[in-house]
Amino acid sequence: MSDRLLSLPQTADVLNISARTVWRLVAAGQIPAPVRIGRACRWCCSDISGYIEKLKLQRDGVSE
Repeated sequence: MSDRLLSLPQTADVLNISARTVWRLVAAGQIPAPVRIGRACRWCCSDISGYIEKLKLQRDGVSE
């Protein structure tokens, strides 16, 4: 397993958005819900990378 887990601040930093906006994207179903480890929430780096790739495809007008 090489998929790195990102904290909320790290996820927000990668996407260059606020932590609140990360939760809004989760609520809207645009990014997957975090993995829970005890009380901590972590996002898989591959999920966030996939979301960024999806945004690029939308930008370029490529349908999935």
